[in-house]
Amino acid sequence: MGLPDMNGNLHNSWYAFGQLQVIRAFEAVFGHESKTLYRQFSGQAGNTWLAGNPHMHVLDSPTYNPDNIKLEGYAIAPYLQDPATSPVAKSLATVVASCAAFHKTLAPRNIELIAYEGGLGEVDKTLPSIGEDYTKYWNAMATVINGTFCNYGYASAGSGKDGKGNWGIKPYPGAPPNAGWAATQAWAEAHN
Repeated sequence: MGLPDMNGNLHNSWYAFGQLQVIRAFEAVFGHESKTLYRQFSGQAGNTWLAGNPHMHVLDSPTYNPDNIKLEGYAIAPYLQDPATSPVAKSLATVVASCAAFHKTLAPRNIELIAYEGGLGEVDKTLPSIGEDYTKYWNAMATVINGTFCNYGYASAGSGKDGKGNWGIKPYPGAPPNAGWAATQAWAEAHN
């Protein structure tokens, strides 16, 4: 096929090419102009190079995208992690700057930046400051995510039922509301 390797990232070029084939197959059923379909690629929140190089190279190429399929969204998962438990934790400012950098690649193509999941990650959800932390997170994400944001609602079964060490805003379905949950609901009501 001659897909670009781009410094050992041939698999990422194949992902983009394969995603275009999936979109093309759905368009064959629902129609090229269908509003039922949402055409997107997915990448990594901290890796703008991936979006700007193998993914957009394939999207922009008449060889690999002969039907000139246009994307509506590029999905990432902008999580924060607890610096007390993660040596690779990034500050909120760093996560925001990373998300903002995607717009240099996406905006000229009219592609929304969306979050297929996200939240405060493994930050201890029982901390007294968690409500304020979630409010800061949502205010910051509203400045850089210009499409849908899917918050990671619940942890997987058996993971952090005490409210600590799980990815979700609540440790399990039916868990009593916590400060992060209340802050998220208040933020959503104020912004919708």
